[in-house]
Amino acid sequence: MTQAMADTPAQSTDTITEPSPSAGPVGARHASPLQETGEGQGRELQATSPAASRCRFYRLLASAFAFPDHEFFEDIGNGRFRSAVEECARSLPYALEASLPTDPLPPAYDDFEAEYIRLFEVGLGGGPPCPLYAGEYLGARMKTMEEHLRFYNFFGLKLNEGDGRELPDHLTVELEFMHFLSFQEAQAPADPESIQSLRHAQSDFLDRQPVRWLPLLAKKLAGQKPPPFYATLVEMTERFMKQDLGYLRAT
Repeated sequence: MTQAMADTPAQSTDTITEPSPSAGPVGARHASPLQETGEGQGRELQATSPAASRCRFYRLLASAFAFPDHEFFEDIGNGRFRSAVEECARSLPYALEASLPTDPLPPAYDDFEAEYIRLFEVGLGGGPPCPLYAGEYLGARMKTMEEHLRFYNFFGLKLNEGDGRELPDHLTVELEFMHFLSFQEAQAPADPESIQSLRHAQSDFLDRQPVRWLPLLAKKLAGQKPPPFYATLVEMTERFMKQDLGYLRAT
């Protein structure tokens, strides 16, 4: 079982320890693309707070959009990932339809991996039909990446260096950033001003970035005959972020 699933509210503990982005994996299969430049990893997170539930849901989504490995393929096939998502969704501070399909996956991991590459990474010539980069949909790619970096740097984050690192406007990095901000909110002192500042940052980022371009990704994906898992995952992520934005604006 992946660490992302182990950290869902299905556990009976009152608190869990959530790593900061610099602590490495966001699940056993997915190393965080963001690194915290200051102190603060290994802090306890109250398992019952709304921000903690949102934090875990962003973590699960970030793991799901990363390049799939054998373990993740098995967790989808045996229903473990679906159960983790549904369990986590039930603890959100609003109702979210979060049921992943039970349709059979491609028969082998290599086929599932090939579908991810076809849709999101390489395509069949001329680039992927459904890139996971915000700048591919919002235009002005360099400006979009610079805006992402300003958000990350303001909160003391930088992109991890090394082979295979993602660019700042990749969906997994956006999801990691929201995971980080909601974690900060969950462990913030009971200071309304600090909490409101963090919520404003989250709503501002959602409104400026993923909520704007995820509908365009969903539209492109619908024309590519994707595996039901990825079609539903994109639709669910779009709904979740829109509802999360509405929740943040109302609180």
